[in-house]
Amino acid sequence: MSRLRDSAVRLANLFRRERLERELAAELQAYLEMAVLAVVSVAVLAVGIGTNVAMLALVDALLLRPLPGAEPDRLVAMFTSDYSSERPGADSYPDFLDIRDSTRDVFESVTAASFVPAPVGVRIGGETRVMSAQIVGPDYFDTMGSRPAHGRGFKTVETSAVAVISNAVWLSEFGGDPSVLGRAITINGSPFTVVGVAPVGLATTQGILRVDVRLPAAFEQLVRLGDDRQERRAARVYSMVGRLRAGVGIGDARAFLDVVARRLQQSYPAEWTDLSGQPRALTIH
Repeated sequence: MSRLRDSAVRLANLFRRERLERELAAELQAYLEMAVLAVVSVAVLAVGIGTNVAMLALVDALLLRPLPGAEPDRLVAMFTSDYSSERPGADSYPDFLDIRDSTRDVFESVTAASFVPAPVGVRIGGETRVMSAQIVGPDYFDTMGSRPAHGRGFKTVETSAVAVISNAVWLSEFGGDPSVLGRAITINGSPFTVVGVAPVGLATTQGILRVDVRLPAAFEQLVRLGDDRQERRAARVYSMVGRLRAGVGIGDARAFLDVVARRLQQSYPAEWTDLSGQPRALTIH
């Protein structure tokens, strides 16, 4: 974990510069009551939330704290730069798919995650609860090296609307009943089936970081009312995490990602030109 911690400290110092405190106060004000933050994808709370603020939260949640799951030293966070510097930005879902498919030689698996920017209404039985939701890509639990405490995670391809609830929700709303698996819940008016309970270490962190329910990316539009952000390469609202293959070093992965970034810049010059007018870069930490 020393490499991750060193990178986290360096990144955290970068993100605290400029107008961080002012951005944090202004941009997170609407979210404080619900604590709409994620452990892995907190970097992408919502369109309009400052990337610097969100990335600092990601660094704190993902790197400065112990990672649950198997072999955490093989986990790396991947960012697409917003400026021609080391300051990272979030990723789009189309970019995630291309990067995942292009890096199978260096990564055992790659996943993406994004927070639903507004609280969702979860109807359980006859009552509706306001909760925080995270959208996760294929192989999320496998990449994180963490198995659900009960039930299963998400398949590579999900053909029905399913959900993994947090341990806290399982205890508070279902009384820790193992028969929760297969139960129907309604999220923002759409039916989902509970297939798993997330482990405690993955479901919550200290402070206001909390995820109540995780949903597969294939069914994001059901809770975001038709939002097409998964189709737009310019919609940089996801964070990516990769699990290095055994024997692959961080330097090897960086060199590989440099090639992938150049290829994407050539294929999508508009979306792969950053805010300073320079080609975007792929960085890992």
